[in-house]
Amino acid sequence: MVAADSERRRRHIRQHSALLLIAMAALLAGAVMLVLVRRVPPSIVLRAIGARRVTHWEAPDLYEILDALCRRAGLDRAPHLCWVGERFPVAFTIGGGEATTIALSEALARENDCSRDTRDSGA
Repeated sequence: MVAADSERRRRHIRQHSALLLIAMAALLAGAVMLVLVRRVPPSIVLRAIGARRVTHWEAPDLYEILDALCRRAGLDRAPHLCWVGERFPVAFTIGGGEATTIALSEALARENDCSRDTRDSGA
């Protein structure tokens, strides 16, 4: 009986040790990824996720809002805009300086168009 308890305790300690090593490896991998991601050019990341540039004629209202926000913030130039083909509302920024880009999912743009249409119709 003592031998069985001792063996069970050893197995339990080995399992916890293995889980601890896996967690430490995951934390280390996450830290390395954070360092590496900051060094990857935004164009590569955007290309990898299938983002495409939004032209002024595709989204004039969006560019009007962006230009107004940039003026209010005192920015010299507006960031680039890209569509990301996500089914869920997603928005993020990437890059810095001349390469700053705002990526918006088409689902987010559709959702905002629907909410604006609802407000305009008085519903």
